[in-house]
Formats: sequence, C-alpha cells, structure tokens
Amino acid sequence: MGAALAYERPVLRMSEGVAEGVFAASGASAYNNCWTVNIKTAQDYNGSARVYEVSLVHTNMVSHASNACTVQYVFSSDLSGADVWAEGDGPYEVSISGNTVRVTRKHHANGDYSGDNVTYKLFVNTGDEATTKALGDPTCTVVDCDKTGTPNHSDID
Repeated sequence: MGAALAYERPVLRMSEGVAEGVFAASGASAYNNCWTVNIKTAQDYNGSARVYEVSLVHTNMVSHASNACTVQYVFSSDLSGADVWAEGDGPYEVSISGNTVRVTRKHHANGDYSGDNVTYKLFVNTGDEATTKALGDPTCTVVDCDKTGTPNHSDID
C-alpha cells in the first residue's frame, strides 16, 4: 500500500464582471486565497508586441495590508521584451528571464476585504513578428503577495 497523499481543501472563487481567462488558483499557494488573475489577448500584434489585458482581483473574503503583488507569466517562447501600461496605477516592475515575465505591482494597500480589481496591459515580444503573434495565452501564477504589517495575516496562511 502506497503512502497517503496530503489532503488539500478545494477553493471556489466566483468572478462576476471580469473577463474570462486563466485562473491563477490552480496550484498550492497561500496567495490563491487572496488573488485571481484573468488574462486575454487584446491584440495579436500592434506593430511591435502582442498585447494582453490583465485583471488581477483580490477576494473580498480575507483582510490584509498588501504592499506588493507579483504575478508570473510563462509563455510558449523566449521573449526579448516586456512592458506594462496602466492608467493611474502602479508603479510596476517588470522582469524577463527566457520565456517568463514577472510583473510586480508596488505600493498598494487595497487588500482589506476590498475586492480590489487591478487592470493593466501587458506588452510582450519575441524579437520577430511571426513568433510574437503565435504566443497564445501564458500560464499565470501569483508568486508573491507582500503582507508586511498584516493585521489579519492568519486568514490566508
């Protein structure tokens, strides 16, 4: 008889009024209890990049002060560039390593049972038009949520 597997309680999230896309809570992570990522292609190619619309939604079921949130996007091909545009929001830090982009939204404290809804455009390119157009939707994972000074941090750990 094999070793028993650890039980992980399923989490159900309902998102009304946001675009269909990739649901970030598909792996074991404490951040799944507070953030959901939805992504869809806005433009296959805008002359230099593929453009995605991203919606990052904080649940209204938990409370904590959050200074930053990082989302990791893994694409089908290596990238040569990435950038974020958001009107009146941020600042954002963007880093690239091979086929992976990390976007960090800094200096926000909107996680107090708020249902915080952050939207931004993610621009990525591979260095050539055909490969950039063929990227498709990436896999998305919330990899960090800085909860320093968190009043109710135990809600999500």
